[in-house]
Formats: sequence, C-alpha cells, structure tokens
Amino acid sequence: MRRGLRTYAWTRAEGRVVRSGVTRETEATGEGTVDTYRPEVHYRYEAAGAPRTGSAVHADDGGSPSRSRAERWAARYPEGARVEVFYDPARPDRAVLERGVGRGPLALLAWGGLFLLAGLYVLRVLCGLGGLGGDVPGLVVRACGALPPW
Repeated sequence: MRRGLRTYAWTRAEGRVVRSGVTRETEATGEGTVDTYRPEVHYRYEAAGAPRTGSAVHADDGGSPSRSRAERWAARYPEGARVEVFYDPARPDRAVLERGVGRGPLALLAWGGLFLLAGLYVLRVLCGLGGLGGDVPGLVVRACGALPPW
C-alpha cells in the first residue's frame, strides 16, 4: 500500500504503448493449481534524459483470478496508444500507468476493519454478559476495563 500511495508524488511523463495483452501464471497449491491473470502492458517513456521501458499498470500488479478483468485492464491500453506514465524520480526505471493503490490492498484493509469491529462487538457482548457465567479469562477482564462505555 505504501508504494501505491507514493506513486502520487512520482513524476509524470508521456509514453507510448508498444504491446498489450494478458499473461497467465499457474501456481501449485496443496489442493491443485490456481491461475492468475495479469494485464501485460509494455510501454516506452523518457525519464532522466534517457529512454526507458515499463510494464506495470499499477504499483500492486498482483493479478486477478478473472481473465476477463485482466483483459478489460489491458484493453484500456491498446498498442500504439499514448499514455501518461508516472515514474519514481529516485529510480526512473520504476514506473506505473495508474497511480494509487489497487483494489487488492483496499479490500484487505476493508475486511480487516470489518473483522476488527466484529471482534470489538463480541468483546463488548462478553463484557456485558459477565463472561458467560462469570468464568472470564484474565485477558477479557483486562480488555473489558479498557473499553470505552458505549
């Protein structure tokens, strides 16, 4: 997420797409295999006085289990299209086509927040019930004393 947020401070340059498509990666798991699809967009741009190439659409190119989603991303950048490229001024060879954080880290953050709120709710219920019959583990007792009154 930090790298994605840093891209907002990166320098803008004009670029051109030289190749666009989708790649598939297959990863073995304990239960079989999982396919991941990535938009593969190769582009050229100039930075720090030198010609450069890049292929990252955004900072967290983690891919997607959906081929159609990756194809939609790649279709946004057809071969020959002019594009805005954002590159790291400290490392001009590091570039992206889209600034910010992708959906993956944001979804993870949202789910984490949801589970945190659910955990606080359960803790509040345990505190209100006196720990289900008075047999409350010490950690819950300490946590109940630290909770604000709701």
